[in-house]
Amino acid sequence: YFDQKLHLTEKIFKPIVSQRPFILVAAPGNLAYLKRYGFKTFDRWIDESYDNEPDPDRRIQMITTELEKLCKLSFSDLQDMHQEMKPILEHNFNHFYGDFKSIIVKEMMFNLGKCVDQINNGNWRNPISLSQADLDRVTNLLLK
Repeated sequence: YFDQKLHLTEKIFKPIVSQRPFILVAAPGNLAYLKRYGFKTFDRWIDESYDNEPDPDRRIQMITTELEKLCKLSFSDLQDMHQEMKPILEHNFNHFYGDFKSIIVKEMMFNLGKCVDQINNGNWRNPISLSQADLDRVTNLLLK
């Protein structure tokens, strides 16, 4: 929360797989980072400008303000809001169990390839023998 690190953990994926709305309490830019992976958020109902706030104290106050607004809604209003959110909740659930796996596996393997290249080009004593064919084979295994 206090770092400037873009980092998504299981804590954001739990509400996604449970088809629940969320407010992401994280370092600035993490909500935008989540969107870059193809997930949708709830900016129609929640002021998500907190994601752009660099000051952690101000950011948590902005999040608290949004939570207070939600807590003041009637049960009926909350039910209506949840019903309106269903297309986004379903999109995120389907995306998590669909395209997202392919996206992160390919990203992980690309990053692994870059690391291997850096190690092998850095005059390390023991270079890593990992070919593109090896990387492709591992990618295919992970995508099964």
